[in-house]
Amino acid sequence: MANSWVGDYSLTQVAIWSPSHSYDFHAFYPNYMKTVLFPDQPVVTLAMVPGGLSTERQFNVNYRGVSTTMRINLENGVVFVPLQNSGADCSAEREIYWRTAAGGSFARAATSTVALVAPLPVLAAGTTIANRGAYSIAIAGTTTGNIITIGLDDDVDEYGRGNGYCTWARRVVLRLTKI
Repeated sequence: MANSWVGDYSLTQVAIWSPSHSYDFHAFYPNYMKTVLFPDQPVVTLAMVPGGLSTERQFNVNYRGVSTTMRINLENGVVFVPLQNSGADCSAEREIYWRTAAGGSFARAATSTVALVAPLPVLAAGTTIANRGAYSIAIAGTTTGNIITIGLDDDVDEYGRGNGYCTWARRVVLRLTKI
């Protein structure tokens, strides 16, 4: 595991939604909640965590205009994000925290006719997006084009409550592609 999923990757935010609401509710989602929190980044470098577990990786990321370090843990094909301070403030008294998203998936009902606007992906009726990130345990993640996804809950406060500390809590999905 020590030499897997390390090196340079491109990063793209592929989805954002509120885990507290249905797919159809997002037609009425306020525009400020649809923002891209992690702008496209042509190069992020996944590295081992000094003094950390062999399954831990870290990388610097642009988040809400702040350069910060994200830490992840790779376990049996699932990407976990430990409760951590994002390094971004939402007020003089409050900082934004991340944590692993809940299991399961965000689904669009088979009967839904709502057309969404970016950055939520347009899902065909009856399709889903996994809440948690994933990677393949069958590959080392060191070949160009290998993909790892990260699912995280944004704005969960320092206790990890997912009820939105600064705004609504949002679920974000990131895709890292080996370059």
